[in-house]
Amino acid sequence: YYVTEDVTTELKRYQAGELDITYDIPVNQIEALKAQIPEQVFVSPSTEVTYYSFDLTKPELQDINVRTALALAIDRETLQEKIVKGGAIPSYSYAGGFDLTYDGPKMPYADLTQAEREAKAVELMTAAGFGPGNPLKLNIITTVAEDRTRLAQGVALMWKKVLGVEATVEPMERKAWLDAFYAGGWDVFADNLIGDFAGAETFLAYQRPSSDPGYNWVKPEYDAQMDVAATKPDAASRNIELAKAEKILLDDFVFAPIAIEPSRSLVSPKVTRVDAPSGATSFSRTATSASGLSDATRRVSLGAPRISSRSVSGSLSQTSDRPSSSRWSGGQSASAPYRPTSPAAIPTQRGERICAVPGCGSDASDCPAGK
Repeated sequence: YYVTEDVTTELKRYQAGELDITYDIPVNQIEALKAQIPEQVFVSPSTEVTYYSFDLTKPELQDINVRTALALAIDRETLQEKIVKGGAIPSYSYAGGFDLTYDGPKMPYADLTQAEREAKAVELMTAAGFGPGNPLKLNIITTVAEDRTRLAQGVALMWKKVLGVEATVEPMERKAWLDAFYAGGWDVFADNLIGDFAGAETFLAYQRPSSDPGYNWVKPEYDAQMDVAATKPDAASRNIELAKAEKILLDDFVFAPIAIEPSRSLVSPKVTRVDAPSGATSFSRTATSASGLSDATRRVSLGAPRISSRSVSGSLSQTSDRPSSSRWSGGQSASAPYRPTSPAAIPTQRGERICAVPGCGSDASDCPAGK
């Protein structure tokens, strides 16, 4: 298992035969690689969402008209298809798109055309007192990962074109980006969250005002609605209540939803494909162990959450400039308190997924109870 400095170096090592599976693919190389080695390119949805959080302590961003205008002015389809081109799915919600049984809400005005949303954005920004003669000035804090920087630059251009906003993009190394969230000094934070499982609860739990003080969002109604959801005995009734909570969240425009991120990997022909019980694509490879005394077969799952355990006997890489670049690995900040709303929502720190059933303790992928 190798940690590679950046995704470009990772690709070079893969092409040199040093790696069997990559953790990511450079976004500017995806189309070329699909043309050259299509059978080795795997791009599929993950349980990672990206969204742009607003600093609610900034006077200008305390005006919901401003936050709404900023969210509406983002052309998500153009952003993903023409600018980032990394395979992400444009999103107008936060917890939807993962569990097919969850019928969650979209952000207000999502059903309008992009032209209509932009017209509404201009109307709202003008009502807030901003325009060509008095442009809103913001900074966007993001990571140096290529797709994240492209995303931020694209959003800044859209805000400038539609609203006259002067937004400065500030890419940072991952540690500085993590530190910046709690240190403050940011107006817009290029945020993301990797869910522990493909369900609404794992996402919504981490937006509780009681969960992370960094957002400075006070909304007793949201906490109360999440408590109601936690009392429901089955997924169907719980999802109804969770959808009500998500509507409270989206209506406040604490952030602008952006996209559901993909899992991107290159897989060597030496790695054989097998069917996984979960429906995800898995690969296995048999190789001699380090001691040379026995053979070991291990699996790596692709198309499953990015936080899931990935191991293969051979060479697997993870880049240090790419998620889990999430400030949340499974949503849990290293310094933030967490109040789970159901046993299955309990995560461990920084991307590990351990079964939440008391007394089990197995890795989530191996849990006999499927938890």
